[in-house]
Amino acid sequence: MNGSDRTLSNLQELIGEDGLDNQSGTVTILVMGQHGLLGEVRASVDLSYLAAVVLLLRFFEVDGAVRKAISVLKTRTTAHEATIREFNLGASGVQVSELLVGFRGVLSGHPVWVGNETDLMVPQAASTD
Repeated sequence: MNGSDRTLSNLQELIGEDGLDNQSGTVTILVMGQHGLLGEVRASVDLSYLAAVVLLLRFFEVDGAVRKAISVLKTRTTAHEATIREFNLGASGVQVSELLVGFRGVLSGHPVWVGNETDLMVPQAASTD
């Protein structure tokens, strides 16, 4: 067993079948950085088979401002919507928009704007704390 296989085996043993420890009430959250911030995104290891839920977070640009999009790619035990939404982390917490319309290619990293500005959410001011 090579080092990568051993690491995956150890992770699987650590987090269990679905990342939940029902006896202690804990949830395991794995965050995986990917190569390539914009455009093609690659991961050196595929951990999706270990996860009960996979969220994809992407950046996109609108009028010179960087925005964030979120989508649920996988849930193991429940149905989920197959949509892309804009989200923002601001002073009052997490904001999630209605469906992100007016774009094509957000998840591929090559978004093309085809909508109008009223389709986007109004960003919150950044916290000064």
